[in-house]
Amino acid sequence: MIRTWPFILALLMAAGAGSGRAALVLSGTSYMQTFDTIGGGLPAEWSVYTGASSSSLGSSATLTTYKDSWGETSGGFYNLASADGLTTFAGTTAQANSTDRALGVRQVGSGNYDPGAAIVLQIQNTAGLGNFQLSLEAQILNIQNRSTIWSFQYRIGDSGNFTTLGTFGDPGSWGSTVVSFSPSDLSAWNNQSSDIWFRIVALDGSTGSGSRDMFAIDDFNLSYSAVPEPQTWGAISGAGLLALCGGRLWRQRCCWKK
Repeated sequence: MIRTWPFILALLMAAGAGSGRAALVLSGTSYMQTFDTIGGGLPAEWSVYTGASSSSLGSSATLTTYKDSWGETSGGFYNLASADGLTTFAGTTAQANSTDRALGVRQVGSGNYDPGAAIVLQIQNTAGLGNFQLSLEAQILNIQNRSTIWSFQYRIGDSGNFTTLGTFGDPGSWGSTVVSFSPSDLSAWNNQSSDIWFRIVALDGSTGSGSRDMFAIDDFNLSYSAVPEPQTWGAISGAGLLALCGGRLWRQRCCWKK
């Protein structure tokens, strides 16, 4: 008898190690990603894609990890200086010296970047968690004539269409804009047993003529809290009912003794 299971297990482990991707396991009450260490590669829970569509993550892409400048003209995903603490006139030396980094993307007309570029976070379920709030900085680091609408989307599970939370249009100015979503916006994330995929994606082609902006994200913040499980609510309700009954019984006995 051929023992195939150890062989299959070894293949699966090798595949996982090769991809370097791992879903985010939530702990505590918050998660923050500043992207300040992407010179060593993307955080394991983050990934970048080209050719994304309404229901597809697209094709896995790679991050250029060395410190690039806002003026990069080649299509790709880049380790850039964040807009925070700098100005639109910051030169390449100031950008390279900045320790505050951002995850950027430069779209071009080929390679499925326009449309199709996407930055993705994978969360390994949200069992027992709720009240999600999310904020991040959307940054325009090099203003050009073409405009792209970036969509903020999520999907619960590994298939099906993504749901749009909101969009970020071209503000026509350099700098950072805080984008946030409330617990009501993210109510579908509560207590999910499946993975949740969150992404920032260019689903439609850019408009206008000429070159495209350098777009980036920074300072991603996700907060949440534990939610009681059904049996916990049952215990709380049961305890309340017992207390109510006990109080009534005590009053009845007091009245009878009088």
